[in-house]
Amino acid sequence: MVVSSGTVDLRKGADLFIQVAFKALKKRPNLKFVWVGMYNDEWLRHLTAIDAHNLGISDSARFTARTIVCSE
Repeated sequence: MVVSSGTVDLRKGADLFIQVAFKALKKRPNLKFVWVGMYNDEWLRHLTAIDAHNLGISDSARFTARTIVCSE
């Protein structure tokens, strides 16, 4: 799992997060990418969702405002 956190914003590379996930998933398809943080802009929410969908990685690259609890 690859995790990033912070406000979802272009200045923090939210658009690049999707591109990095796409390239990494070509080599390691079992990876999961999660960005934990709030969107400041509804336009960016739409952009990242469309990019992930168009690249076919919506199930593997997600943005969430909630915290994630992992346990084994």
